[in-house]
Amino acid sequence: MPPHDHPPHHDGSSTHDPDPYGGQHPKDRAIEDEDPMLLTAEPVDGDPELMFTSIVEEFARQGFDADHIMQLFASPFFQATWGLRQLYGEDGVRTRVDATLARCGVHRFRTQHAKPGSVACEEEPPDILNCAPPPHTSHDDTGADATGTGGKDAIGS
Repeated sequence: MPPHDHPPHHDGSSTHDPDPYGGQHPKDRAIEDEDPMLLTAEPVDGDPELMFTSIVEEFARQGFDADHIMQLFASPFFQATWGLRQLYGEDGVRTRVDATLARCGVHRFRTQHAKPGSVACEEEPPDILNCAPPPHTSHDDTGADATGTGGKDAIGS
């Protein structure tokens, strides 16, 4: 097929119809309900408490503290958090944020750059960095530790 020929639509019309927007850029024309480039949020069925907890945990893992997370619930431009605020109210949101952060904490990260020749650069990195969680301890019906570690995991807790 030559590069300028366009296959017909299923109804037989050509795909090379004139531009319905008259060359107008999307940013300069009115938003249409059926615009495929428009991002919209739609409510879905689900557990709002689970969604709330998941959102708070996600931002806590990014280092957001309670006040910063509360700001996400104060803006109607964030439809998910705004909807949860409408459901629980500001006090309910604060109570849930505080409870979630008390359970999971706020992750804090610090990047430290070391100059070549400094003590930090002279340390050899380990061959294997063990990031696995400690082994799971299980108990039989009597409550005795089945791992033989006396209830202590690999890091002694």
